[in-house]
Amino acid sequence: MTAAALPAPARVSNPARVLGAAAVLGAAVLLVACSAAVRAGEASLLAWVAGPVTDGTSRAIGDIAVIGGGTGQSIGVQITFMCSTVVLAVPLLVLGAVTLGLARFPVRAMLGGLGEALGIVLVANMVRYAGVLVAYQVWADEGFEISHHLVGAVFVVAAFVVAMMRFAIRVGRQR
Repeated sequence: MTAAALPAPARVSNPARVLGAAAVLGAAVLLVACSAAVRAGEASLLAWVAGPVTDGTSRAIGDIAVIGGGTGQSIGVQITFMCSTVVLAVPLLVLGAVTLGLARFPVRAMLGGLGEALGIVLVANMVRYAGVLVAYQVWADEGFEISHHLVGAVFVVAAFVVAMMRFAIRVGRQR
């Protein structure tokens, strides 16, 4: 069998790709519009993740993750919009919408790469949040400042770069 005899990979028609791109872009807009609910969900997830690595009990109250319950020194950290995974996910969704609108990139590869990239930034942000809480509990305000503004920021930017690279590799490899 020659290369010429192989069937061409199935491509989504242009109207379907435009509709798909609009849906992904709509997901980005919806994520921003529902950011308060997303942040509350992140606080709940963080309380669950931080529980085993911090002293006392942990829980979420709205968009605030509280640790140290029962120790007499409870600490609450509010997840603000700018610290939320929303800020990392929206640019990835916009990139995904643009890529989906370009016919030369396979839809399956684009969606797989987008899913992987979104997973990377979500996990990285949860690790960053947990690190901030542990540092806050161990070293008080100084631990919070260093882990949040320096170490955590560098970590999450590096994770975002890795997410973008994984997206590009997955999409580009299957062109």
